[in-house]
Amino acid sequence: MNRIEELGSLARSLGCEARYGEPMSRHTTFKIGGPADLFLTVEDRPSLQKLCRRAAELEIPVFPLGNGSNLLVSDEGIRGAVVSFGGGFRRVELCGETALECGAGASLAAVCSFARRCALTGLEFAWGIPGSAGGAAFMNAGAYDHSVSEVIAACSHVARDGKAGIFRGEELEFGYRHSAYSGGGYCITGLRIALRHGNREEISARMEELYRRRREKQPLDLPSAGSVF
Repeated sequence: MNRIEELGSLARSLGCEARYGEPMSRHTTFKIGGPADLFLTVEDRPSLQKLCRRAAELEIPVFPLGNGSNLLVSDEGIRGAVVSFGGGFRRVELCGETALECGAGASLAAVCSFARRCALTGLEFAWGIPGSAGGAAFMNAGAYDHSVSEVIAACSHVARDGKAGIFRGEELEFGYRHSAYSGGGYCITGLRIALRHGNREEISARMEELYRRRREKQPLDLPSAGSVF
């Protein structure tokens, strides 16, 4: 059993899905990318911690994957383990009156829809961005002169050595399409998003207006990553 097979065996013993030689073209919005040595779908933080710790011991690189947008993978694929976030990592919950807590694997569309149902404003600009919550935090995604750094209060993560932690406020080091996570070494696991009370009809109208503008400018029916600069 080689190192990749050993990590895959551990993943399956933890109840995670593990696939060898998985084509990354199945997981990117550009529909391109060769095989990943190991493709893992992880559903809870304890399993992720154990897998990251063992991967570090085996010297296997770990690549966290969001929705696969803004991601170019070569035909040669990825040497190491790709981690996709399922199960509990896709939850979205109301925390208090105006805050949301969501897993890194939740789509931005799901988070925006949840905020609208709760009549919470501040995230309308993100409606239509083809990414996950974790991916958005990783690169400080944005549109229409706004970015997610305006509403993210904290991010939880698992480090390369398997230790869990949280970055808050200035620790997140947000800049233009940049965060403290941009250098690698962490898997973002969850976000706390601070919003404000709003009018549900006005929130919905704003979201639909921005989506209309996006639809007019971008080939949403074709493989792409939205806008490219």
